[in-house]
Amino acid sequence: QETVRCYRLIADFKKRSLFITRIRESSQANNDTKRSASLVVLNNNYYALWLGRVAVGFYTLLGGIQVLRGNLPLGLYLTNIGIFQDYANVWSGMYAIMLGIQDSF
Repeated sequence: QETVRCYRLIADFKKRSLFITRIRESSQANNDTKRSASLVVLNNNYYALWLGRVAVGFYTLLGGIQVLRGNLPLGLYLTNIGIFQDYANVWSGMYAIMLGIQDSF
C-alpha cells in the first residue's frame, strides 16, 4: 500500500527497481511460508488415517496368528478388523475436525 501511495516519490528518485525487488522478495517469502504450512496441514490430515491403517496392519498380523493357532474364531477376527477400520475412520474424522478448529485461531 505504501508503495502505491508514494509512487510519484519513488519514480521521481528512480527507486522503482529497488521497490520492485523488495516486493518480489516479500512475495517469495510469503509463498514459501504458505507452501510449508500447506505441507504440514496435508501431513496432519493423513496422520490419523495412516495411524489407523498401521493399527489394522498390526492386528491383521497378531490376530491372524491367533486364528491359525485356533485361539480366535475367523468370524470374530474379521469382525474385529472391520471395527478397527471403522474406529480409524472415526478418529481420522475427529482429528480433521480438531485441525479445523485449530486452524480457525
